[in-house]
Amino acid sequence: MPPTGHHHNRFCPLTMALDVLGDPWSLLVVRALMLGPRPRGSLCQFLTGLDGSALNDTLGALVTADVIRCDRDELSQADATFELTERGASLEPAVQTLTRWGLTELLLIGRTAEAQQHPDRFDQTWTIAGVADPTDEVYGWTIDGTSFALEVAGMTMTRTLGRPREPAATLDTSFEVFDAVLFGEMTMSEALMRDELKLSGSAESISRMFRAVGFPPELLDAISKP
Repeated sequence: MPPTGHHHNRFCPLTMALDVLGDPWSLLVVRALMLGPRPRGSLCQFLTGLDGSALNDTLGALVTADVIRCDRDELSQADATFELTERGASLEPAVQTLTRWGLTELLLIGRTAEAQQHPDRFDQTWTIAGVADPTDEVYGWTIDGTSFALEVAGMTMTRTLGRPREPAATLDTSFEVFDAVLFGEMTMSEALMRDELKLSGSAESISRMFRAVGFPPELLDAISKP
């Protein structure tokens, strides 16, 4: 049952899945644990915006549904560690499929020209919080010929259609290659060596760019100064 307590009460497999996972944060918890167990503090950072009782409700519902397990009787304890159960791990293909679908939104694939004209602002606290000296700067991305700017200011990132004037770092590739690297079907090294993905900027600014957007750090095997 979702943390809100709402239950659809329908004899339908999709409905029953939504009764367990329909809470907006549930699949983010699953995604966070797909790489292995994480302590509560690490989950709190990844789930910035979900605190206190709301976090306890989401985690408690997933424990009850046997999607995750906790090594403590009290999941609210600061030293509690969470991991996926076998049932929870079986959700990985579904999470990957949804992530792939969402990637088209993130990279403005298939968006109408009108929709692309409006800047989008994102709370990146989950990626930037904890950084000793966060840097406000602009990055430029070009995906399949469509360019947009990603401007980081504090914990906020704004996406705007068009090339930025003086980006600290840039990325230029195709949706197909970005997708392959993100999902581990091609390494960053391979994409760079084949000239199918291009990066510019200092090694430090490129690293900050990927950290700010939340790119999985384990995939950054070839971040070096061009």
